[in-house]
Amino acid sequence: MYISSADPVVYSRRKQEASYGSEEHYHSVYEFYYLLSGSRRIFADGNLYNLNKGDLMLIPKNAMHHVTQGSDKDFERICIRFTDECIAPFVETFGEEKFNQMMETGVVNVPLNRRKDVEVCMNGIGDCLNTNDEFNSIQIRNFVGLILVSYLRLKRAATFAVPQDLKGVDKVIQKAASYIVEHYKENVTLKDVASYVNMSDTYFSKKFKETTGFGFKEYLLALRIKHACDMLLNTGFSITEIAYSSGFNDSNYFGDVFKRIKGVSPLQYRKRQEYV
Repeated sequence: MYISSADPVVYSRRKQEASYGSEEHYHSVYEFYYLLSGSRRIFADGNLYNLNKGDLMLIPKNAMHHVTQGSDKDFERICIRFTDECIAPFVETFGEEKFNQMMETGVVNVPLNRRKDVEVCMNGIGDCLNTNDEFNSIQIRNFVGLILVSYLRLKRAATFAVPQDLKGVDKVIQKAASYIVEHYKENVTLKDVASYVNMSDTYFSKKFKETTGFGFKEYLLALRIKHACDMLLNTGFSITEIAYSSGFNDSNYFGDVFKRIKGVSPLQYRKRQEYV
């Protein structure tokens, strides 16, 4: 699912039951996901991350992700979504190539003595968005900048960067997910991936769903459709060429799947985006 927003910054703070999970989605903005309590598991761009209290995750633009249950405890989190516009000074300072490297997916643990500062900035964004003041847009950008600086400094200090540290089945499923990301444009099957990680088809299917929140076919199609969307918007290739380059063996089947997932045909999607 693609989520779009016309707002340069979106703030959301929620308490949820442990069993709550988000749908698979991606968006054209960056996202900070900060866990105030409890634990969550986030599957983002083919990688598994286990988050606990005080962890701050950066999710890049257009990174497909899915949030699932981390434990049996309820949780509270803050999400901040923000556009390139909000952090333009960072691009000007570091250059686009280095900036893009800095903004890759990552998780840091905010130390206790710095959590209040991060939370003040995050809640400050929420307060600004709920009031009408001519200075709010400036203050919001300052808050976003301060959070990003805190995140980048903690990420640079290896002490606070949170490793994936996956074990057992999680590690095996991570290996499988990486294989799918690498081969989704090919004629890859559940049997191929299960064999790659030395699991039976049935057991692999069950564990992949439990671990990532995606069914195998659901994830494979999501990757292919996301790639197709990028090509529809950024190339002049025909629908048939895009279908085959995205891993589909039949352009009619591609059109059916695309319309079911996106709600419009590939051609309508391309034309509609031209006027956005």
